[in-house]
Amino acid sequence: MIILPWLPFPLTTGGNQGTYNSIDAIRYDANIFLLYHVDCKDKYKIHREELNKLWSNVTIIPFFPSKSFYLQSLMIAVWKKIQSIFQKNKIDSYIESEFIMNPFPIDKAFFSFIQASIHKHLIDIVQMEYIPTLSFVYAIPEKIKKIFVHHELRFVRNKLVLDSCNTKATEYYNYRYLATKDEELKQLSRYDSIITVSEDDSLKLKNEGLTNKIFASFSLIKSKEYAQLLYNSNMTLSFVGPETHSPNKLGLDWFLEHCWVELLKTNKCWHLNIIGIWSAVTIKKYMQKYPNINFLGFVEDLQSTIRGTIMIVPLTVGSGIRMKILEAVHGKVPFISTSVGIEGLPLKNGFDCYIEDSPILFAKKINALLDKSIQETFTENAFKTITNSMSTEILRKSRLDIYYKLLQNE
Repeated sequence: MIILPWLPFPLTTGGNQGTYNSIDAIRYDANIFLLYHVDCKDKYKIHREELNKLWSNVTIIPFFPSKSFYLQSLMIAVWKKIQSIFQKNKIDSYIESEFIMNPFPIDKAFFSFIQASIHKHLIDIVQMEYIPTLSFVYAIPEKIKKIFVHHELRFVRNKLVLDSCNTKATEYYNYRYLATKDEELKQLSRYDSIITVSEDDSLKLKNEGLTNKIFASFSLIKSKEYAQLLYNSNMTLSFVGPETHSPNKLGLDWFLEHCWVELLKTNKCWHLNIIGIWSAVTIKKYMQKYPNINFLGFVEDLQSTIRGTIMIVPLTVGSGIRMKILEAVHGKVPFISTSVGIEGLPLKNGFDCYIEDSPILFAKKINALLDKSIQETFTENAFKTITNSMSTEILRKSRLDIYYKLLQNE
């Protein structure tokens, strides 16, 4: 049984792609039951019906909260909105929201529903994914094997958030960081096994003293077809990611504030396409402040949209792996990343892409990527690097091996 805080469909986020493709890789090898908490008013019912058609051999079990729970959730959301409006220090407000381990109110009936479903379907292994489900380990019967798939280490992300905000209230925020870190590690220690999506994250957990069985098993995307480089010297950059995932907001802020002006100094013809859902307030603010940027919103075919551009991955916060880079690799799109953005992927600076943390060098290397021969070399190298090490069959074998070892207590 896989327990999720939301339905991993449609594939509109990197997280959804990672979860969907990992399930898709093993659904012919195991009896899979996908249990998730239905959002307010079940507004994604149509997506559940579509996923049921795609996965006829996966049992999807939605939990429908009570009306009183919806009212409680609405009241909490309204109160948080009021707090954010009157919060004088926006950095304080942002950090407080980041350091919440579980931002969702939990319906008491949900836990009874989980236990009843485990008993009804004779479940051997329960797998939780994403921070909102981390504490659910306490709701699973002792005899059941428990796995947590950690897509992004929250304590690593929180530390990078503190460093990037450069806040003065270091004592208080350091306390919040340490408290949530200990909470995260304590809950992780209750699992029989932990799966991270990169070797880097596995090593970080082991260095924190966790003695569980920790495995690295990557996330991937599925490319529709073999792409060819679409060279286009129209000086267009693409940034992929919704505003709701805070590392995207911080990364775009860093790029616009520190790199964009430098880049436009070299040539005013540069344009930046920002792909993903962003609020009207943020769009208005950015477009008034920065020239030559375009917000494209959600796009149905991401690879077609980014082809012929240079992708930027200017992330300063996060862990796990960036699915947007895998989109670029499979679409034969040249890209430049920060060291945080590229973490967890076997891609090398100057061979598969450019990796720069200095704003001036970041802008300089974007100009260098206009060279067609560099684009051809990087995109071919990156495609070979990723496809040789990250495929559906490799993922399938990796996940099945983890489950077998867990059941056999190896």
